[in-house]
Amino acid sequence: MKKYAVLSVDFELFEHSYAYQRLKTKPKLKVQEKVGIKKLLDLFEKNNVNSTFFTVGNIANKYPELLKLIVSKGHEIASHS
Repeated sequence: MKKYAVLSVDFELFEHSYAYQRLKTKPKLKVQEKVGIKKLLDLFEKNNVNSTFFTVGNIANKYPELLKLIVSKGHEIASHS
């Protein structure tokens, strides 16, 4: 019997989080969106998993190449804002 699961990814930047926005002094962060997304895509490919990546508009402006890569790997992009 085949097993199924529904999987989605919420692709946002840490700076979008409510907690980060409320900080009076914002720490410098070394966030590696490109590395994280590519590792996730590799993991999905290895396990034959397709997913929907939910993201916000400014991610599309900041990282259009990542969104194109996600789609080229057979995943779906959707907006949550």
